[in-house]
Amino acid sequence: MKLHLTHAEGNQLITAYAKGSVSINHQAYLTSLIVLPKEIKTDWIVSNFDALTFHDFEFIAALAPELVILGTGET
Repeated sequence: MKLHLTHAEGNQLITAYAKGSVSINHQAYLTSLIVLPKEIKTDWIVSNFDALTFHDFEFIAALAPELVILGTGET
């Protein structure tokens, strides 16, 4: 997938991704996280796709996102 954005206007910007990591504003993250326009939640403790529960999706829904991109690793 290739995404393009010329500027983030103060929002979080996905600047790179690789096997096992994603970079937000040029900072690499190696663990599960939630990226919101003005905030990055690094305390989301979901370790893998199989560990996701209904509660996890309720938590995301409560944030009222316009779009959800769920990265699941290699599978």
